[in-house]
Amino acid sequence: MSACEKSVSEATSGGGDGGKVERQVGKLESDVEHIKTEVGSLRADVRELRSEIRSEVRDIRSEMGQLRSDMGQLRSDTHSELGKLRDVHERDFRILFGAIIVVAIGIASIMAKAFGWLK
Repeated sequence: MSACEKSVSEATSGGGDGGKVERQVGKLESDVEHIKTEVGSLRADVRELRSEIRSEVRDIRSEMGQLRSDMGQLRSDTHSELGKLRDVHERDFRILFGAIIVVAIGIASIMAKAFGWLK
């Protein structure tokens, strides 16, 4: 007979220190029930956390999609505004260049009259 079997037989037959073994077995059973309860609670917490994380990830993805859309619109608006600025810049350049030519012709005509080149 093994030592384990001897212990169980003494505990059940009332010989030896059976009350101590029964108390230890009862304490172990109580501890196991407590562990089972805690593990169940932890599982519920993990499920809840997973659900919250999934919800947050969905929200972040939605916000990222909105940001992408906003960035595309901003790019489009920026290109449009730059095109308008180029048009204004080109028009301003033409006006300024025309003014410079008029001033140059005016000065040339004044010089021509002053030096007697034109009669």
